[in-house]
Amino acid sequence: MPTDGAFLSLVAATETVLLDGQSGSTVLPGSVVTLAGPHGVASLVLRGDDVRQSAVDRLVRGHVVLDCLSERFETAALPWLVVKGPAVSLRHYATPLWRSFSDVDVLVPPDRFGEALDELTRVGGVPLVESWRVLRELELAQVSVAMPAGVTVDLHWHLINNANSRTTFDLRTSTLLDRRERLPGTGWWVLDRESEFIHLAWHAVKEGGRRLIWACDLALIASQLDPAIVVKRSESFGMNLPVAVGVDWASALLTRFVSLRHMASALPRSVWRDVLLRRYTYALKRGRLQPGQRTALLRATRRSTLTSARALALYAVPRRGLAARAPRDESRWRSVYLEWVREIPGM
Repeated sequence: MPTDGAFLSLVAATETVLLDGQSGSTVLPGSVVTLAGPHGVASLVLRGDDVRQSAVDRLVRGHVVLDCLSERFETAALPWLVVKGPAVSLRHYATPLWRSFSDVDVLVPPDRFGEALDELTRVGGVPLVESWRVLRELELAQVSVAMPAGVTVDLHWHLINNANSRTTFDLRTSTLLDRRERLPGTGWWVLDRESEFIHLAWHAVKEGGRRLIWACDLALIASQLDPAIVVKRSESFGMNLPVAVGVDWASALLTRFVSLRHMASALPRSVWRDVLLRRYTYALKRGRLQPGQRTALLRATRRSTLTSARALALYAVPRRGLAARAPRDESRWRSVYLEWVREIPGM
């Protein structure tokens, strides 16, 4: 199993590429190479035609799908935007191939979610839904669709999939779509930079900081932003705490990015944030700061220290799934789910 020393070597190699602009300039030991893929930085730090070809293939497939969606949605006058991987790779990386992605995340208004899903199926998309009833009862906010190009589109009507987390914050789909921007050189719509940074920081925290590439995203975007504007925007979303925790995490990893430290100093302090920051510092001194550790603490981060502590307590409680039932009339449950989404107020 790769050691923490190997991970720190991977971090150092990644920082060098981002700051110096030379991918794969150093030959890395096998233990470091093993970590590069799971952390999403293989295209950044590894040499080889196979690595490059894999990155090119993913990029081309993703662009084919997004260009198709752009044409369909624009024709239907359906507001939409793309988040994370494809948008970040084109917008913020010196070379788009450096930022790999495995799927495409698209956001549309709740009241037109069913229409957007129909557009995807008309061009050969197949919804990857085992049970529409489960989607409705858990109030989930996305449906994955396998596209003919070999790419999965995660179609969202809200960027927070989990209902409990969604109600914790004031992130509204309508607000994000109102502030969207056209990505130059494409027909795609993307989040404005402040909202993009906030969403990526929240997402990294929600996923327990499992991948180094998410810290790279934050580091590159932070240098383009005014911290005061980010703080004001994240406060309006009720997301100052998860953003602060995410920035602290990225800053602890990528220590050469001054912009992350400036962003961290602008965000408000809290007991929850201070506890996590002390753990980062302690782990760094011992050379053991690796994404994926202390996952529960990161993932439990909510709007405040109190709500975060309550969420953390829930991790100790065994989760009960929905009672097993024989699938009955899934087509009806599809209609029930889509009708419920269409009628959701205030999103």
